Amino acid sequence: MRFAESRPRLWAMGIDLVALALVFVTVLMFIAPALQEQRYPEQYDQLSVLRDDYDSAQVAAGKADKRADGAEAAAEEARAKKADDASVKAAAAQKDRAKSDAAKREVDRLKKESDDVWGEVRGFAFLLSEGAFLLALVYLVVPSAKNGQTLGKRLRGVRSVRVTGARLGWTGALVRYGVIIFPLNALWFIAGPLALALVLFGVLRWMRDPNCQGMHDRIAKTIVVAAD
Repeated sequence: MRFAESRPRLWAMGIDLVALALVFVTVLMFIAPALQEQRYPEQYDQLSVLRDDYDSAQVAAGKADKRADGAEAAAEEARAKKADDASVKAAAAQKDRAKSDAAKREVDRLKKESDDVWGEVRGFAFLLSEGAFLLALVYLVVPSAKNGQTLGKRLRGVRSVRVTGARLGWTGALVRYGVIIFPLNALWFIAGPLALALVLFGVLRWMRDPNCQGMHDRIAKTIVVAAD
């Protein structure tokens, strides 16, 4: 055996990342919304209306707040100059501020109503997102358990094996990729896309490791070698 060269290994990772990205985009942007709409048609329609109302309310609140700021600035200037209409401008500023506060309360109300409706479908949406992570795990584990090669590795002529040279098998493949997918899954709901960067940092440590092992390789006791 000989260690896989850096370039084909990086290319293999890139291909697999693109494939996984397509899985997530397909599930989360196309399949999940369609299933949610089918299962919760009433809530889905409500969310669509509330989203439009919320956007409009935010615009109206922004304009009202800007108008109130201008009125208060004019009233303050009139008060400083002791102008005859200072009291009139002050009263107008109070009315504009009241309208601005009312517009902000409407924004808050719409957000709360939207959150309440979303709460009815959140559990189903969570299951669909977990389905995307499960498909990602299947994409990585199944071919790796058979011959140590994901799509990217097969295209670039590298494979994963145990440090002894034995094939990964189901246990080795599940451990190797499980320590990538499971932490990514957990961190995603806390850090969002930053979770991917954190996990990639651990995966790419093979570039500075004497045995070319990332953190997942060390845990699973695997290495990546040339397929020939």
